[in-house]
Amino acid sequence: MTRLAALVAAAFAAGIALGLAAGSWGGHRGPAASPRAPEEAPRTSMPVETAEAPAHREPDRTGEVEPVGRARELISRAIEALPVPAAPAGEGSIAGSVTTETGEPIAGVTVRAEPARRRERPNRPPAESGPPASDAPGDVLDFARDRAWERAHRTEAVTDAAGAFSIDGLAAGDYAVAAYLRGFRFQAGAMSEATVPVPPSAKVQFIGKAVCGIRASVVLPDGGRAETAQIELQPAGGRALDRFPASWSARDPVLWVAPGSWKLRAARGEELASDWTDVETAAGAAEVEVSLPLQPRLGIRGRVVLPDGERIDDILVSLRGGSADPGRRRAAEGMKKTWAGARGSFSFGDLAAGVYRLEASLADGRLLASEVVELEDSWVTRDLEPPPPRTADFVVLRVFGPAGEALTDVRIDTGAAGARGGFTGRAAVVRLADGSFRVFHPSREELGDDAATCWVQVTAEAYGTQRVEYVPAETQQLRIDFPPPATLELTLANYSGSGYEGALRLELRGDGDGLPPRAVTDRLTVLGPLRPGSYRLALHYSRYQPFLIEPLALAAGLNQAAVPLPPLHSLTVVLDDLQGTEEVHLVLEKGKVSGQGLEPRENGKVVFEKVPAGQYWIAVTGRMALEEMEVTVPASGEVRFRPRPVICLSVTVKDQSGYLASRGLRSGDLIVAIDGATFESPAHLVAALLSAGLRREIKLGLVRNGQELEVPVNPRLLRSVETMGGALWPASH
Repeated sequence: MTRLAALVAAAFAAGIALGLAAGSWGGHRGPAASPRAPEEAPRTSMPVETAEAPAHREPDRTGEVEPVGRARELISRAIEALPVPAAPAGEGSIAGSVTTETGEPIAGVTVRAEPARRRERPNRPPAESGPPASDAPGDVLDFARDRAWERAHRTEAVTDAAGAFSIDGLAAGDYAVAAYLRGFRFQAGAMSEATVPVPPSAKVQFIGKAVCGIRASVVLPDGGRAETAQIELQPAGGRALDRFPASWSARDPVLWVAPGSWKLRAARGEELASDWTDVETAAGAAEVEVSLPLQPRLGIRGRVVLPDGERIDDILVSLRGGSADPGRRRAAEGMKKTWAGARGSFSFGDLAAGVYRLEASLADGRLLASEVVELEDSWVTRDLEPPPPRTADFVVLRVFGPAGEALTDVRIDTGAAGARGGFTGRAAVVRLADGSFRVFHPSREELGDDAATCWVQVTAEAYGTQRVEYVPAETQQLRIDFPPPATLELTLANYSGSGYEGALRLELRGDGDGLPPRAVTDRLTVLGPLRPGSYRLALHYSRYQPFLIEPLALAAGLNQAAVPLPPLHSLTVVLDDLQGTEEVHLVLEKGKVSGQGLEPRENGKVVFEKVPAGQYWIAVTGRMALEEMEVTVPASGEVRFRPRPVICLSVTVKDQSGYLASRGLRSGDLIVAIDGATFESPAHLVAALLSAGLRREIKLGLVRNGQELEVPVNPRLLRSVETMGGALWPASH
């Protein structure tokens, strides 16, 4: 190992560390990554079908210098010198064929199988004393061992005249299989490689498509030849969104693309780029040679400068080319955008001479600062310094944990309900030096009036979510205190063998807190942290979701709940008078239809398989109006669909601070009339709703527990679920 250690030390001294080595050699890939090409063949995991992507390339090495080539040579010698045990033999095999899209066999294709999992690295002994020292030579040695291990465990075969191959003598395990041949791109299904288990023997089918070579040379401004560059490719006639980057090097100068018309441009960093060059490629033709001379390009760089101690996580910097008049907003070169990096830094390269408007804004589009910049013959450095905000534009928020500790690593969302409806979204936030947050109010355009109610919602990973409401014109300071969190240990006692395995999801919703749907993989699931309070647990299964809703009250600390899973049954529904456009849905709550239903057979029957026992609504869409019918599962025989007409709206109140609750509406109320006019048909219901939306106030006729009521409301505040604090669903009565 003395020779190997010397080679590794020399390679590291030449300027290569693990990151550079991995970047130059492609590193070990997982099962879904693109394979490296064999030494005798080009890389051919190339373009996709329509806006064809360029071929798979080595990672970008733009800016490398000559010592890297020396380091590669030393690493190669280190790999060759490593004693690696031979791959274990076995009785498994991988066989298959390689053909064109039309089924013609392709001979001479190299098919390679490699273990899908990398070798296990032994733990290094800790240092005897002192802080851990950098061990870059050791990292390079690990990298060399990985590469040598991969080479020793790689097995190949070549297709015969019939396009068939067989790789034999494989040990048990998962293998990544890929195919290579110069001038072709291969796919197994939708992927450039297949991952298959051995044993038993595996079968793999590869489809090959012809690709064309573009041999590029990149010329520096002084006439010298570039060793590395970044090349952009774009289908001729395509848009900027269709461009694909490819890393290029003089040692591997051929780009593989699909036949057709292409535009190419080379760049090195932001300060050197070539003009666009048109190239025509054809299947079976010789490689096309193209020279891409680099020229100096202009650019703008700078920082968004904030007062000491202030930080904004998301600053969007945009550059508009054209008129210096901000009112005209003419974009001669369109708009370029970038997120400001560490310390607010940004840069825009590859620009033409001209006048530009440079702008910095928050993630919600709120403008922080702007400058007009003129580019002539060199790069320009221009910092943007936002002016102090007006006190009336924000509220100062402080967040504390259960022990009174200040919390700064939190997510902040905001929303509002005003005369123009409601909205919700990520807050525009400035983090201040004292640990507090400057949270900007929604804009006047979003609120519609000064009396609008806003809210701030804070999510802390360890404590859940809290929300507080405020009126901007009356509030300058907000404080949120998180109580000790609650966790829920949920047991599904009969989960194993129930038939629900692999298809069950649960959702937990509460007032201002909760968890989105997540997969259930075991009988025991732990949920949290959550704010103590009342929640609704919903279990979802297949298309019949949710099939179970359970109210829960969670206290601080550990809470335990056991929910039995109902047995599964089949349900046959029979429809009369088929129109050919129907879809049948099975839902737990009346009027709540979403997604795609089942289409009836010619005999009008629809069969729902594996339905949890319980009460459901059969809903039929695709007719003049939604039709519904209640059903119990299991049912005694086939159920003939006999719907009631949808001539009312069912009220669901989810937020007691929302508009529905503020007007006295309750869950279960039925809206049967507007301004005294009772809905007589589904069409009448739709027409009445459209007419009501044009007025400032209407009177809703309600039925509650058999009693008739009348409630005045502003229909404009019934347009948004967030504003309403609930929902209105089509129903019958």
